Amino acid sequence: MERSCLDSVLLLAASIFPIPAMAAPDMNLLNVLAQELRTLRALPLDTPTHARCPGNREALTGLSQAQIENALGKPDQAFSPEDPKPSPRWTYVFSTPQSPRPGGGFPELTFTFGPDQRVIQVTCHYGQ
Repeated sequence: MERSCLDSVLLLAASIFPIPAMAAPDMNLLNVLAQELRTLRALPLDTPTHARCPGNREALTGLSQAQIENALGKPDQAFSPEDPKPSPRWTYVFSTPQSPRPGGGFPELTFTFGPDQRVIQVTCHYGQ
């Protein structure tokens, strides 16, 4: 049985440019973040810290809301757009307990969930 020219081209392209497999969500990174958050929140009020946005945030994609909540607790902020198909967002602030005054500079990690309640995007920025 002969292969068509197109089949040969596709086979050659697949061997040169393999399609990357979706990596499994990184529970180790989630556990590290959970420990960091617990440590920060156990510090005295307004203790200076050097918390940073985590690298490789895309490794958290695919985790479920339940996994996030089990590891990090209830979110500091939860947003659910009024859209009929909402993409809820949960934000965790990686800082010590804060006094009620303006300030920031601490990481705010936000998880956006898809309709299946799994993480579809993770962003991080430094609070103002």
